[in-house]
Amino acid sequence: MKGKPREWWQRYFLPTAVSVVFSLSLAWLCKLIFNSAVAMALGGTWGDNFGFYGLILARDIKQRRAKDQKITLLGMYKVIRNAVAEFGPGEYLDTFLIRPGLMYLIPVWIGKEMLGITIAKFAADVTFFLPTIIAYELRKKVWRD
Repeated sequence: MKGKPREWWQRYFLPTAVSVVFSLSLAWLCKLIFNSAVAMALGGTWGDNFGFYGLILARDIKQRRAKDQKITLLGMYKVIRNAVAEFGPGEYLDTFLIRPGLMYLIPVWIGKEMLGITIAKFAADVTFFLPTIIAYELRKKVWRD
């Protein structure tokens, strides 16, 4: 267990920080275009996903390319397989229920849209990262590539 929190921090901190920017930007844009709290919540959710997974996948592809000297079809399969194994359990409920629900309810409750989206983003992250970290550690034990 020694060194694990540092490893998790290095893996997840920057993508999480990037996802805040994407989440707020897309939530604001959807609110501006559609003038709807539901659209704002969905925009915040999908912006969060795009920012987070965009960086995670870019890093994983770069790492695979460094290991294999080039990215092959098998290498891409492994990147995608590993991402599904790592994020699938936490992502399913997060994307379709928890995150959009919180991104709708919290801004309505506190009356401040962007602050509410930010609070909701971090509240949803708590429920997302617990199963994700467990799945990440299990994935590393099962597939050592």
